[in-house]
Amino acid sequence: PASLSCSIARTRLTTCATRMCSAPPAEARTAAGVMPHARSSGVTTPVARATFGVPMTDYRWLTPDRLVQQSAFANGVRVTVNFGERPFTMRDGFTLAARGHRFEGIRE
Repeated sequence: PASLSCSIARTRLTTCATRMCSAPPAEARTAAGVMPHARSSGVTTPVARATFGVPMTDYRWLTPDRLVQQSAFANGVRVTVNFGERPFTMRDGFTLAARGHRFEGIRE
């Protein structure tokens, strides 16, 4: 059902946005079998603060292989993560590095 899919997507996004270690598709995993974790909580803490308790309004895969994923929240925060090995150029021209992320709309 759609509600289950939404719940699963929210769970994956929350994990990704707050810990940057969501389980991506198998192709995106490193030789060791796992994605590297964020080097510092300083990277993810602002996202966790900005999205805690805020409804997710959208979740989508931006590439057919599902390696680039984006979530949007009711407060305007948008989180995009590239689990792939190649850079990805977004519609606005921003190039998301391989295994990179972009956080938009976060006000400190």
